[in-house]
Amino acid sequence: MSAETLRFGWWNTGLVPRGTYEFRESRMSLAEAVVKRLLVEEVDLLVLGEVNPPTADRFRQSCVDLVDRGVFVEEEPRLGVALLYDRTKVQIEDCVSVSAVSFGQQRDAAWRFTLRVGAARTPMDLYVVHWPSRMVDTQRTMRGRLGDMIREDARGRDATRGSRFVLVIGDFNDEPFDESVAFGLESTRDRWLARQRKALFYNPSWRLLGHPTPHRIGAPSEPAPAGSYYFKSPHSTRWLSFDQLLVSAEFLDGEWQLDERKVAVWGTDLLLGEKGTMRQWFDHLP
Repeated sequence: MSAETLRFGWWNTGLVPRGTYEFRESRMSLAEAVVKRLLVEEVDLLVLGEVNPPTADRFRQSCVDLVDRGVFVEEEPRLGVALLYDRTKVQIEDCVSVSAVSFGQQRDAAWRFTLRVGAARTPMDLYVVHWPSRMVDTQRTMRGRLGDMIREDARGRDATRGSRFVLVIGDFNDEPFDESVAFGLESTRDRWLARQRKALFYNPSWRLLGHPTPHRIGAPSEPAPAGSYYFKSPHSTRWLSFDQLLVSAEFLDGEWQLDERKVAVWGTDLLLGEKGTMRQWFDHLP
C-alpha cells in the first residue's frame, strides 16, 4: 500500500449556471476565498463545476502563490468544469467526453480524466459529472441512462487497460439511494459486497446523509449541514446529498486506498451562516 496521500475535492460553484454564459461577478471574491482555502488546507486536486475559462483563469491567478498548480479548463465548455491540481502529485494524461446521442440529442454523462498519480505514476480514471437538474421531471430517466453510460465506459476501460482505480465525483442531482446512482452506476454502501463483486462501485457518500455528528441530550442546535445542497424552500429537509464521491473496489484493498474518515462535506464558515443556512448566492458546499 502506498504511503503517499492524494486528496480530491469537488465544488459546484454556481458561478456560470448550466445552459447560460452568465458570469456572476458578485460571487467571485467569496468563491476565490473558498477555493484558495480548499487548496491550502484540504485538497491536492479540486474539481470545480459551473465555471467557464475566464472564471477558471481568475482562480488560477488568485492561487499563483501556491505550490505548483496546474489548471485544466474545457475548451468547449459543455459540462462547465475545471480542475486545479498539484502538478508535483498529479499529471493529466488524457481527457475525453463520455457521451452518446439519445432522443436525437448529444448527452454528456461525464468527462473522463486519465491521471498519473504519485511517484510511481499509477494510472487512475476520474469521471467528473454534473447531471441534469431535477427541475424537469423527465430528466430523472435521463440521469439513470447517464449512470449506465459511465458504468459501461468504466468496464470497457478495465477490460482493455487493466487498471481498476476509478473515481466518480460531482453533482449527480440525485442522492445515493436514487436509481441513477444505485442502479445506473451499480453502486453499494456495503464494502464487503464491493470486495466480492469487483464491478460494483463503493459509495462512501451514504455517510453524508444527515448531520455529521449525533444529537446529544441537552445539546444546543448546531449549524452543521445535513447534506451538500441547500434547498431554500424545503418540504421535509433543507439539505440534499447531491454531491458525491464513488470509488472502484480497488480503492478498498489496492496500492492506493480510500481513507473514509476524510470523506466529508466541507461546512466552511465562508459559506455557512450562523443558523445552518447558506450565505447568499451559493447553494452547494464543497
